[in-house]
Amino acid sequence: MYFYNHDKPELPVAKLTMTSKNQKNNIKPIEKQFKIRNSLLTDAFKNDNNRTVYNLFVLSFLCIYVNQAVRDYLNHGEVLADLKLFKKSLDNVQAALLTWAAHFCMTCLVYLFFKIWAETRNYLRPQYTSLWDWSWLSTTVIYYIFSFVLIAYITTAFQLAFMSTVLVTYQQTVSFLKVHSFIRNNSPKVIGHKIHSDDKLTLPKFSSYFYFLCAPTFLYRDAYPRTEKINWKQACYHLLEAIAAMFVMTFVARTLIIPSVQDFGKVEYTVEKIFLRIIQNTIGGCVYLFAGFVFFLHSTPNLVAELTTFGDRFFYDDWWTCTDYYGWFQKWNTWVKDWLYCYIFKDCRDYIFIGNLVMAKFAVFVFSGVLHEWIASCLFGIFVPVCFLKMIFVAFPVCLLSLPKTAVLNLIFLFSLSFGMSIFCTTYSIEYFAKINAPLENYTFTDYLIPRFLSCIISK
Repeated sequence: MYFYNHDKPELPVAKLTMTSKNQKNNIKPIEKQFKIRNSLLTDAFKNDNNRTVYNLFVLSFLCIYVNQAVRDYLNHGEVLADLKLFKKSLDNVQAALLTWAAHFCMTCLVYLFFKIWAETRNYLRPQYTSLWDWSWLSTTVIYYIFSFVLIAYITTAFQLAFMSTVLVTYQQTVSFLKVHSFIRNNSPKVIGHKIHSDDKLTLPKFSSYFYFLCAPTFLYRDAYPRTEKINWKQACYHLLEAIAAMFVMTFVARTLIIPSVQDFGKVEYTVEKIFLRIIQNTIGGCVYLFAGFVFFLHSTPNLVAELTTFGDRFFYDDWWTCTDYYGWFQKWNTWVKDWLYCYIFKDCRDYIFIGNLVMAKFAVFVFSGVLHEWIASCLFGIFVPVCFLKMIFVAFPVCLLSLPKTAVLNLIFLFSLSFGMSIFCTTYSIEYFAKINAPLENYTFTDYLIPRFLSCIISK
């Protein structure tokens, strides 16, 4: 069951246990209790006062959009400019859908190969089981690396647009987390099973694995608490909410982010001008933060949960009340955080950095930084290690701090989140336009590693 200590927050959101008779060969899976519950905002919006506050935010955006739409019509003779940008971001979506389908089928085949490993192992001589296990472990690692390289190659080779790239990179990331959870949870029972014994090895059914691939969770279980039926009205509402969130992010990109940096590489830019652009885009970063939260952590997972009748919809907690990054990492994305705790932090603490909590936490941030950097590089087609450097040199040190809960600190913290999002959006945008407006004739290997916008500033 879930618990929280706001005075001294603990790393796990869930109460997790890990026991072992023989720590090397009989590791029991990490357990987490799932139960039927709604997302925090779903319950909060049942209150009329909370719903009114939400409606006021929607009304504010509609007023801003109508104002911009009138200006676009009077100046350029068009009203739905955002739809054109969104449609452009879906260029070559057919290739993305084919990639998504092929990748999903490849993920389903993992079950077949896992079953081959588990069942064949039972017939081997004891002296060959270790070689068999290490061979399949190596194959699994190669599969992980190959899948990431393949998706990165496809996004580049087919020149997928932004939203098309989001589709395939999201699928790859989700599949990786799910596959690792399935293997990590079920391999201990296979390794702990006595070979050539009369006891039958019980493996998960494919139906359980397939449902896990579709359900909005990253922790594998043979069964989950489920609702009785699909609430189609609620599903349609979450779908419209997700579409609206994408529309808001497109509007912010067209009216705030892109105009502020699209001339980079054509006109002279200094460090001061770049910093000014980051400050100007802080409001855009704030909108991106909340719109991205609604799309990725509220509307989309709740839509999938409704369609799959998945009962536990605790995807986030009240992160907007936090005053420090330690608490925010606990509450921002609980379903990913539970995965990181189970399979990165806890495994590193117990088997790699024995008992060293700081190094185990550091491993979590390194893994998260590398994964975020891979996603960003695929989305923008450029390498600017902002995410990785932010995770290692900013997020990790500040997460060790705990601050009291006050209104002033909460406001400062929310501003820091918006400012950080502005740094991310502005930096990647100026690098994107720098490569378009000031391309190099002959690229060397170092040119791919050094951001182009730095060269533009230095050369001027």
